[in-house]
Amino acid sequence: RGVHLLWGAVGLALSRADPGRMGLSLTRCLPIVCRGGASDDEEKKQPKYQSTRLYRLSKRIPKIELHIHLDGSLSPEFIFKRCREMKIKAPPCAPERLRQWVQDAKKKPEKFLYGKSKKERKAYGALGVFSWANEFLQTAPALRDATADLCRRLIKDNVLYAEIRFCPALHTKGHLTEREALEAVVDGFSVTRERLPGGIIVCGLRTLPPSHSMAMAKLADDTPGAVGFDMAGVEEGHPLRAHRRTIEFVVRRSSIGCTVHAGEWAKNTVENVELAVQLGVDRIGHALQMSKQKDLMRKVKEKGICVEVNPVSNVHFLKNGDLTDHPMKEFIRNGICCSLGCDNTLISGSKVVGPSLPTEQVYYALSNMGITLQELRACTIETAMSHLFDRSVDGEWLARRVAKKFDSAMAADRRQYEGDLHTSYGTAISYGSNSGASASAASCGAGTGGAGRPAGKIASHGSFGSLRTA
Repeated sequence: RGVHLLWGAVGLALSRADPGRMGLSLTRCLPIVCRGGASDDEEKKQPKYQSTRLYRLSKRIPKIELHIHLDGSLSPEFIFKRCREMKIKAPPCAPERLRQWVQDAKKKPEKFLYGKSKKERKAYGALGVFSWANEFLQTAPALRDATADLCRRLIKDNVLYAEIRFCPALHTKGHLTEREALEAVVDGFSVTRERLPGGIIVCGLRTLPPSHSMAMAKLADDTPGAVGFDMAGVEEGHPLRAHRRTIEFVVRRSSIGCTVHAGEWAKNTVENVELAVQLGVDRIGHALQMSKQKDLMRKVKEKGICVEVNPVSNVHFLKNGDLTDHPMKEFIRNGICCSLGCDNTLISGSKVVGPSLPTEQVYYALSNMGITLQELRACTIETAMSHLFDRSVDGEWLARRVAKKFDSAMAADRRQYEGDLHTSYGTAISYGSNSGASASAASCGAGTGGAGRPAGKIASHGSFGSLRTA
C-alpha cells in the first residue's frame, strides 16, 4: 500500500528544530508513517463484517458502558483539532488512519515516555501510549470537550448509560489542580446527561504510592458527579494489596461504588481478583485469569459481583489473539453477570479484530465468543438493575428501557430478514422461543448488587427516570 517508515535522522532533525513542541518530540521517538498508494475511497471503505446482518443487529442493540477510559478513547477529530490549537505537529497520518498509527506506535511504549519525568515514567510504565494521549488533555476546556465528544459518540452507538473513568492526577501539567480536572470532566459529561445518564469514575494508579490512590478515592467521594473509584494501571508487578486500605475506605466508608482492574495481565494476577472479592468490591474489570479458578468464580457469583468484560481490548492477552478463547461465556454460564465494555476506543483493539467500540463488543460476543442474544439481553438488564454506580438513576426504569430496545432490535431484524441467524457456534438468534431470556436472567443472579449488597445500594431508585416511561 505504499507505506514507508522513515526513522531516526528526519525525526531527530525536526525535534532539534523545535524541541519544545510535543509533536516534534514524538516525531523523534516514533516512526513517521507516510501514506501513499491508497485512494481515499479505499481508505474509507468499511470492513466487510460491518455490512453483515449480525453487525447491523449489534448496532441496534442497546448497550450499557461501564468500563471506558477517557484518555484511551479520544477521537481522531479531537486529536487533530487539539494539535491545531496547541500549534504542534499532528500525528504523521490522515485522521482516518490514526487508529492504525496508534496500533503500530504502541508496540514500543517506552518511545512515548522519552523526556518525561521520573514520576510520569513510573505512573505509565508499559502503558506509555496513554502519556501521549494525555498531552491533549491538560486544560479544562480540552477535558470538557473530550468528555462531551466521547458521550456523543456513545449515544450514536446506542449506549443508554455510561460511566467514564480517568485519573485526575495525570492532568495537572497545565496548572490545573486534580479537583479542577475532575470538575471539568464532570461538566463535559453533563452536556449530554439528559440523553446519556451515568457519571465519572476516578482512577487511582497502582504504580504510584498508596497515598496517591487514597487521595483519588477521597476526591471522588467528595465531588458531585463522580460516582465511583477504580484501581487501574499496570497490573503485573503491582499487586492490589499495596492499595488495600484505599479499597477498604471506598467499600466501607465512602458513598461511591468500587471497581478494580484485576486478573487482566497474565502473570500472578489471580491474587488481585481474590483480594478484590475478599474486600467486597462492587465490580471487577477484565478478570481474565479468574476463568482458571472454579472456586473463585463461585465466590464472585455468590457475592453478586459484576465482571466488566472487554473482549476486543483483551485480544492481546488471549491465546493467539483469538476471541473464541475469551472467558465471558464461561463466566455467564457459571452464573456471573457480565457487562460488555470498550476499555479504550482508540488505543485498544488490533489490526485484525478492529477498533474496540460498543457495537464491536456485541458483534464479537455473538459471532466469535458463543454468547447467545438471550444471555446478552439478560446480562444487560441485570447490569441496569443492580450494578450501576449512579444512584440518581432508576435501575428498574433503565432495565425496562433496555428490554424494550432489545425487543425492538430483534423485531426489526425479523422484519428485514427471514429465518434464524446462525454462527459457527449455532443459533445466535432464534425467534421460536423467548424462554432462554428468563433462564439466562436467572443464571446472571438477578436482584443482587455487588459484594452481596441489595440492588438498591448501588442503583437506587432515584430521580433520573422516575417520572419517565420505558
